[in-house]
Amino acid sequence: MARPAFIFCDTDAVIQFLLTGEVRPFRVLRSNYSIQPLVVPEVEIELRSNQRFGARIAPELKRALEHNLLRVVDKSVLEAHYGSSLGASMAATAALGQIASVGRQNLARADSGEAYTHAAALTMGVPSMSNDITALKTLVAAGLPVPATVLRPFDLISLCFQVNEMTEHDCDQFRATLIKENEHVPSCFLHASFGDGLTNFVPRICDLRHAAVGATGGPSLPYSTVVDL
Repeated sequence: MARPAFIFCDTDAVIQFLLTGEVRPFRVLRSNYSIQPLVVPEVEIELRSNQRFGARIAPELKRALEHNLLRVVDKSVLEAHYGSSLGASMAATAALGQIASVGRQNLARADSGEAYTHAAALTMGVPSMSNDITALKTLVAAGLPVPATVLRPFDLISLCFQVNEMTEHDCDQFRATLIKENEHVPSCFLHASFGDGLTNFVPRICDLRHAAVGATGGPSLPYSTVVDL
């Protein structure tokens, strides 16, 4: 997959970045690659109302939204993507309608955040980002389409490491904090440092101008197409 305009981020993924205070990956996407991280309105609601972390992440969420490191998708965001003509307005309206339709279909198999995040990514032909492998497997098993690429937070962390925007120590602090908070991390990082775990992690996004990091190959999944920047 070529460079996308957006990445639609699910609640669980955003929480991990805000909880650790590590928002450099969002900044790198915007400044280095002109990729805007987006959330659907359903995810914004889930972030603000999360019983476990809502209050703790509220200040970081506020700053991320104020600085456009994250944006909530709406008609104005999509109009800016399509252009400023009447046709752009119509395209934005049609895309929002399609997101709503696909999201409602997904709701029978996934929670609101996952349902509409994957619907938005699928509609716009861009990646989503989520840790919820169960929801993905359920959608696939039901014969419902999913985005060609579903990133994990560690995909963005490995990208930042690859392009020297985060040190190995920074990445390991991200990993260690998530483990301390009983948050999900890929199995290869659970009992290994970031550097050691990376040798068994297959990144789903990479910068072709830099030396590759991580493992290659891995299982062929309907949502594991690599994004080449």
